[in-house]
Amino acid sequence: MKMNSLITKISSIMLAAVVGSTNIPTYAGQNQNIDNTPPSIVIESVKTYALGDAISYRKGLVVADNIDAPEDIIITIDSSQVNNKKVGDYAVAYYATDKAGNVSSAVGLICIRDETSDEIKTKQYVDGEVKKIITKIIKQNMTDKEKAKAIFDYVKSSVRWDGSATDRELYPAAYRALKKKNGDCYTYYAITKLLLDEAKIKNIMVTRDTEREHYWSLVDVGDGWYHYDTTPTTGANVFLYTDAEVQAYAESRKDGRSDYYKFDKEKYKDYPRGTVTYK
Repeated sequence: MKMNSLITKISSIMLAAVVGSTNIPTYAGQNQNIDNTPPSIVIESVKTYALGDAISYRKGLVVADNIDAPEDIIITIDSSQVNNKKVGDYAVAYYATDKAGNVSSAVGLICIRDETSDEIKTKQYVDGEVKKIITKIIKQNMTDKEKAKAIFDYVKSSVRWDGSATDRELYPAAYRALKKKNGDCYTYYAITKLLLDEAKIKNIMVTRDTEREHYWSLVDVGDGWYHYDTTPTTGANVFLYTDAEVQAYAESRKDGRSDYYKFDKEKYKDYPRGTVTYK
């Protein structure tokens, strides 16, 4: 099933569940007159597991708020519809509540598959290889910045550009990166994300805000969110770039692609950008 149809299915399954939930927590003494902006919440929209597997609902979950620190945001997960002992697609609702009582929600899909299915074989192979790579390239006592650089260098040296790739689902794209060792920007994004997740480095997807698609990441290594793009980029290695640096790079391109890193800043406003120059 393609990503677009899966997302459509999520919406249809969860519409009733998301509206009118009565199990969302509130903070004592909340004052919505001070802050009326709900937190941002990012999840993996689709997760696939084999029958009987334990489900990691929080893996890949990132929250942010215009005022409150991430650790002060209450996360509530409604997984009451999930049955990991029966093949099927199950909806999960995620809620983020800030100190002012503002609530945001996101809907994900948990896909339970027979262990002999192609989806599970793909996921098991990718997860296994990701763990091996992280064990090999990440050393004890590395900082998050050093881990992020090790992952960046590994992907840049292990995957070649191939614009013919069409996968837009996380695991099939990462599988291509590991097996064929080539792919397009989503391929690079997918394998990079899984490696970052395994290394427990916060990351979210960024998409270009033009008709010509491009995918990369924002990562947080402890001092704010930076642009992080493992896709081959002419004349630059976009490792921990600030907003100003990606814009300056785009404007310097000789092909006139000044919109190369154009993105919807309003969408990512709750992820405070780092300002340190790491180049």
